[in-house]
Amino acid sequence: MKSRSELTDFYYEALFPVLEDLEKQRKELRSRIISIGIIYTIIFVIITYSIFGTLQDEDILIWGGLIYLTIGGFIYKFMIKDYISEFKEKIISPLIDALDEKLTYHKDLHISQQLFVRSKLFSHPDRSSGNDLVKGEILIQKSVFLIFMQKKDIRTPKVLTIGVQSSVVFL
Repeated sequence: MKSRSELTDFYYEALFPVLEDLEKQRKELRSRIISIGIIYTIIFVIITYSIFGTLQDEDILIWGGLIYLTIGGFIYKFMIKDYISEFKEKIISPLIDALDEKLTYHKDLHISQQLFVRSKLFSHPDRSSGNDLVKGEILIQKSVFLIFMQKKDIRTPKVLTIGVQSSVVFL
């Protein structure tokens, strides 16, 4: 395990220049997302209005809104996936390597929900997803830590609320 001063030097020498470049890319991506979002909204309203004539029917507005949000979500996810992947490759992976050579980083892996539930760190989630698995040994202790998101549906008589909890877990 490296000292704090070694990690600080690594940050300023290796990561900081890359972070500056990634920040420029993020700002450009943000501008593109906003531009495409505005264009998408205008096109969607024009198409919906031309198909349905007037936009006064509640069902059309509700279904149109759901379709709009669904397609918009897919467009957004598609636009940011390369940036996220590049960030993980250029920042997270070198940072984990710099912390300790015995740690391995897997950007697309996570433990199964069954293993997570069996750890009894949290109650059984309704849905879960994982991200960024790190394995290895720190000092003498064998460790696995990951970012794991769990979702629990909370049902009341008339409302469905989804609670989201994101955690860094050390196993």
